[in-house]
Amino acid sequence: MKNSLLKNNIHKITAKDFLGRDAFFYLLVNNKVKFETLKKAGKVGTHNLKDYGNVIISGFGKTTPEHAKRMLKEQYGYED
Repeated sequence: MKNSLLKNNIHKITAKDFLGRDAFFYLLVNNKVKFETLKKAGKVGTHNLKDYGNVIISGFGKTTPEHAKRMLKEQYGYED
């Protein structure tokens, strides 16, 4: 039961870091209303993801590595 509740609050965010590198973040959202504001803002400006929840895994690149996908599935029941 816990995993199903958690997986519904995990969101994948793709962005560029301050050096222009592709990056991905999996955010465990703890404030849905505030997160909806972030989604509406889209790709405008910079955002501190800690204001919206906890980053549970992140990395560089356009695709999520297999070890990260495995961890998300095992610990949170989350699949892309």
